[in-house]
Parts: sequence; structure tokens; C-alpha cells
Amino acid sequence: MFTSFYFGPLEQVFFLYFHNPVADPNGGVLLGGAQSTAKDLSGQHYDEVTLGYERQLQEDFKLGVHGVYRTIREIIQDAPDPTTGIILPGNPGRGVLHFLPKPKREYTALEITLEKIRGKNFNFMTSYVLSRNYGNFTGLYDSDLRISVPHSGSTYDRPEQFINGTGLLPNNRTHVFKFSGYYKLNSGLVAGTSFIWQTGTPLNEFGALAADPFVYVFLRPRGTAGRTSSIWDLNFRLTYDFNRLAGSTANAKLILDIFHPFSQRQPVNIEQKRYLAVDANGNQVGENPNYLKPLLYQPPMTVRLGLEVGF
Repeated sequence: MFTSFYFGPLEQVFFLYFHNPVADPNGGVLLGGAQSTAKDLSGQHYDEVTLGYERQLQEDFKLGVHGVYRTIREIIQDAPDPTTGIILPGNPGRGVLHFLPKPKREYTALEITLEKIRGKNFNFMTSYVLSRNYGNFTGLYDSDLRISVPHSGSTYDRPEQFINGTGLLPNNRTHVFKFSGYYKLNSGLVAGTSFIWQTGTPLNEFGALAADPFVYVFLRPRGTAGRTSSIWDLNFRLTYDFNRLAGSTANAKLILDIFHPFSQRQPVNIEQKRYLAVDANGNQVGENPNYLKPLLYQPPMTVRLGLEVGF
């Protein structure tokens, strides 16, 4: 959608009316126009450095240690020119969007893994990740406001958004532990499980902006308004191979999946807009009664029974 807009002949101008514009076309607030041609545009990309070491322990085990550093270099975004109000597509921090700060998104992580890989009946893989995701750009998905408008949206609409806008990003989980494995019985029954435990994500305190009702500002530094709770999840799978039955030629498996049997129903997404409007003096007003209240919880337990047939 936005690629065709940037390089097509289309131009648009946006006005916001607080009354019916059909009855009275006057009094609209100019939100900006759009210039459709992008010049000297670099593709969005990042650089990554990875360093790892793996070692086999005894016959069946493998230990690994990996380090990752990833940083964003260029992004594609649109933003209004501060002098004309025309929306320009480009690379923030240079060219037509030189008035914007450079995007920053730095991910650093240390991962330790242990695998049992050649066991006759029992194998598993487990990992622990210590990581940090820091910057001012959340990604193609605007996870601050939970909207999906890649290369557009509200991230770079107003310079006020960059005040306090650098910090821990919404998907930053400092500690993550995972385990998955299976045990194979001689009867043809296989029991598998997966488990994950992870720390919560950083929260923000958003306020309104008088110049544009569709964007937000940071009332305190990004990611410093607390964290969601740590969560864990457990799942099971049982499979039975009918080929193990005496005299059976069926190439089929019966599968039973049990998802989230001990679901904590903890919040995983929380409302972060504290104020919804600004008064004539620039003060935040209209406190959101749902601020810091849950928007989404962990899913409940579900069970799935299936049959897999090969031909």
C-alpha cells in the first residue's frame, strides 16, 4: 500500500473537522499533506555481529554459548515537514527528513543452550537468554500504540514525541528460559512438553498532544513506568503411532495437544495512555480511567485432538 503511494502520482491533504464539513467547509485544522515521490531513499536494514561457541559433552550432550549485537542503520518512514506540513517519505536523520533524529534500536543478548541430541528415548533442548533491547524505534509494528502501519503510522509525526522517547523498547524481556523435550515409549507413545518463563516488559506513561490528537508524548523516559509481571507457560503433546500395532499397515498418528493447562491468566498487555487531552495552557487533562489496567491476558487452557495420516 505505502510503496505504491510513495512512488505513484497520488497527492493528498488531510484536514480535521470538529463539525460537519459538508455543511461548513471552513474551520478545518490542517494535519498535513502528502508528497508521493521518495527521493534518495535507502532500504531499511540493520547490522548484526554474532559470536558463538559449541562443545560436545560426552556422547549425547551439546553445550553452546552465543552472543548477539544487532543495530538498526536505516528505516523508511513518513513525517510532516515542520515548515510546510507536507508529509514526506524518507530516511529519518538525513535527506528530506534531516530534521528528525536517527533511528536507534540496539539489541544485545547472551544465550546459553544445552541439548541432548542422540538419546534413544529421551531428548531435550533448553536455553537461557539475557538480553536488552534499547532505542527509540519499536519496529515495523508500532507496539507503543498497538497499530500495524509499516513505514508510516504515528512514530515520527511530531518532534515532541522524541522527548523522553529513548529507552527500553516494548518487547524487552531481560530474562527468558525455555525447555522443550520428548520421551519415546516402546509402545509407540511419545510424550512431549514445552515450557517458557520470561520476565515482564517495560511500561510507559503516555500523554496527549494538542497539535495532533492521533499521537502521544512520553511523560517520563521510555520504559520507566514499571513492568508487566513475569509469566510462564507449559504445554504438552501426546502422539501414538498406529504402525506399532501388531499387523497394522496404517501410516497414521493420533495426536493430543494440551495448551496452557496451568494458565496464570496474567496480563500481557496493559493500557499505557494516562491522559487523553491537553488544555489551553498545555497541561495534560482527561485522565484515562483505564490507565495501567489490563487489555489482554494469557490464553486459557485448550485441548486439541487430531489425526495425522500419510499417503
